[in-house]
This record gives sequence, structure tokens and C-alpha cells, in this order.
Amino acid sequence: MNQWIKCKKGYLLLSVCLYLNCQQATHSQFSTQKGVPCDTTSAIAAYKKGKYAFNALKDNVQALTFFKKALVIRQNCVPMDTLELFRMYFNVGNTHFEMGNYMEAVKHFEVAKHWIETLSKPSFQALNQAQLGAALGFWGENDRALNALTLAKQQYQILNDTLKQAEIAKQMGMCYYRKSNMELAINQTVEAIFVYEQQHSDSDLGDCFNNLSICYQKKNQPEDAAQALEKALAFYQKAYQQAPNPNILSRIGNVHTAFGHLHLKQKHLNQAFIDYQKALTIIKQNQQSISITYQVEAQNGIAAVYEQQQQYQKALAWCDTSLTQLPDWTQAIATLELKARLLNKMNQIELAYKTYCLLDSVLQSTYQFYKDDGSIYDLAEKAMPIYEKALKISLLRFQQTNNQQTMKKLFITLLNLFLLSPLIFAQTQTFPKNGVQDERLDLYAFTNATIITDANTSIEGATLIIKGSVIEAIGKGIAIPQG
Repeated sequence: MNQWIKCKKGYLLLSVCLYLNCQQATHSQFSTQKGVPCDTTSAIAAYKKGKYAFNALKDNVQALTFFKKALVIRQNCVPMDTLELFRMYFNVGNTHFEMGNYMEAVKHFEVAKHWIETLSKPSFQALNQAQLGAALGFWGENDRALNALTLAKQQYQILNDTLKQAEIAKQMGMCYYRKSNMELAINQTVEAIFVYEQQHSDSDLGDCFNNLSICYQKKNQPEDAAQALEKALAFYQKAYQQAPNPNILSRIGNVHTAFGHLHLKQKHLNQAFIDYQKALTIIKQNQQSISITYQVEAQNGIAAVYEQQQQYQKALAWCDTSLTQLPDWTQAIATLELKARLLNKMNQIELAYKTYCLLDSVLQSTYQFYKDDGSIYDLAEKAMPIYEKALKISLLRFQQTNNQQTMKKLFITLLNLFLLSPLIFAQTQTFPKNGVQDERLDLYAFTNATIITDANTSIEGATLIIKGSVIEAIGKGIAIPQG
């Protein structure tokens, strides 16, 4: 009996050791930071500072720093606190999501999902699943996003949380939009609007009507799009009045940019210009880094208005301003394309070609570097054939221009040699002529010629008359002398 107890104790000890080893092995898959002592007090303090920076200060960069610090400490705690690890990974992922770093957000939400699945916390599981789906959607993984969001919606139905269901419906609407299924996109968005109207959630209603406007524009229904934008603007303004928030401010600016796009498409250039200027004024009040992207979109709109008005120099100046503001070239694709187009219209062929080469280089590097980032990779993959075609056209035009310039120089050289040849011949003719001398001046007429009078002017189908070493006449419809 005592031997059996000893064996049992040994068995239990072995089981515990195996369990801990298994847990440590699982933990090592997700932990890359080592050597930081387990200090739960510091972890809690860093976590609280991160929450304050995220919720109160709206400072995502500072929040991310504190959340990462708390995560590093929690990763090295033994025994591990599964719930705390979930919270750390979730908050780091959520902060990345708010900053637009969707690839990093997905990675952290998936690790958070691993930790929360071991606990009986259905509300946390649903929350993480919903955020994972939203991040996947913005990342460009729309099918995976719809699967995750559908699962989260089912979980919230069990929890009887209608507000969260509406939030998921809104996200699913955007996924269907990106899949070009406008009917399902509108249906999901309308479902969300119905709930938000009951809850009087103004900022969410603004988002939904803004999304509806995008769908209507895609369906080529400008009047419906404009009405949806009007409602979105009203809800955003109401939300901002109740609780000033830089993110809401940027959305108000974006609505004005969207109005500008609508008016530009309808050739209402003056109104489009006013809309873009309003957007720019509002967005500049937000000092967050993400507002630069919104600012550049409005500036590109102003450049597009000037392009329509054929004020290419002003349009080009706005493009150059945007290019100096963007943090990296991957966000400059639309601006570079606009600049190249403007240079082509200004007949600056060489600069246009160089800009298209730069655009092609940006697309190629984006395509290679962001292979794991679905949204940007998808953008590059779709854009490359379009811009490669533009690059080929620009190259062909550049080569033609170079050939024309070479031919101009060659023609002028040959013409000069031809005009100078009688003088050269006269200088070499020193011997006396025998027989009857014919001293008549030589007379030549060149007909149906392309004559270049200067660097910017050429005459097609013209006549050139040369008498001796002197050009007598150039032009069209000139009578050719007898002889």
C-alpha cells in the first residue's frame, strides 16, 4: 500500500512536471522576450498607464509602449496568468488596430484567442473574435474576416448583446463591400443602423451612413450617396459636440472630402474645391499621424480640381506638398500617379517618364515587402498592371520625343550643310573653266516637306525654295518658279 502511494506520488509529480513543461513549450511559441523578472506590480502599473493613454489621452503610441512593457513582464511570470496574458495581447492588438497596423493586430488577436480559449469567458471570447474579424477585414482577408465575424455574431446572440451584434453587422457590411457585393453590404449596414438608432449612438450612425454612401457611389447612385453623406455629417457633428474626439474630427473632414469626390465626378469644380478646402481645414486640427493620410487625400482632391481647370502648375504644387508629408512611399501611389499624369499633360515627357518609373518601383517594392499584408498587397497587385501599362505608354512617348528631337537636330545639320555646300564648293573651285560658261544661279524647290522653322514650330506639307545659297521662300501654297 505504501509502495503504491509512493508510486502514485511519483506519478502525480511526473504529471505536474509534464504539464508545466507543456505549458512552457506552448508559452514559448508566443513569447520572444526573456530575462525580465516577474514583477506583477510593475505589470499592473504599466497596464493601467496604457489604458489611461488609450482611453483618456487618445495617445495610441504611448499606450502601445505601456501595453508592450506589461506584456513582456507577464510573459515571464511563472506560473502564467492566462487571463492577464489574454488581456495584454488583446490590448496590444487593439492599439495596433486603432493605429492602422492591421497585420500586427491580427497576430496579437490570434495569440489572445489561444489564451482565452482555455478559460470559460464567453464575453471575452466574443470580443476578441469580433476584433480579429474586423482586423482581418481591414487587412484584406475578407473571407476569413466574414467567418470570424459570423462566429462572433453568434456568440453575441447567445449573450443577447444587440449593440455588439450591430457593430459586427457594420464590419460585415464593409467586408461585403470590399468583395463588391453591394446588396449584402447595404443590408448589413441597414441592420446596424436600425440598432444604433434605438441606442442613439451618433458616431456609429455616422460610420454607417458614411459606409452606405460608399456603397451607393459604387452603384452609381450619386443622389443617394449625397443624402447618406449629409446624414453621416450630421451625426458626426453631433457626436463631436457631445464629446470632442480627434478621431471624430478626422471623420468629419473625410465626409467633406467624400463630398468633394462626388462634386468632382459631376464636374461641379467650384463646389468640389470648397469641399476639399473644408476637409483640409478640419483634418489639420487633428495632430495624430493617421490624419496625414486623410490630409493627403483632400490635397489630391484639390490637385484634381486644378487638373480639370487645366491649371497644371498649381495641381503639381499640391502633389509635391503631399509627397513631402507622407511617411512612406507605399502611401504615395495615388499621388505619384496624379503627378505623372499632370507632367504628361504639361508635355514634360522626361519627368513624367521618371515619375512613372518611381511609381513602378514603389509598386514593385510594396508588392514584395507586403506579401503578408493582404490589403496593401491586394492594392499593389491590382494597381501594377494599370501603372505598368501607363509606364509603357510613357516610355514609348519619351522615346518618340527623343527620336523627334534627334531627327530635328539631324535635319537642321543636313540643311545647314546643304546651304553651305555652294560656298564650300566655290572655295575649292580654283581652276579655269573651258568652253561656254553657264553662270546662271541654281534654283531648287522642295515640295510636300515637313519644315521645322524653330524648336517649337513645324510646317507640314510645305514648300521650300532655295535660289543659289539663299532661302527665297518657306510656306504652304507657294508658286514654284519656272526653270
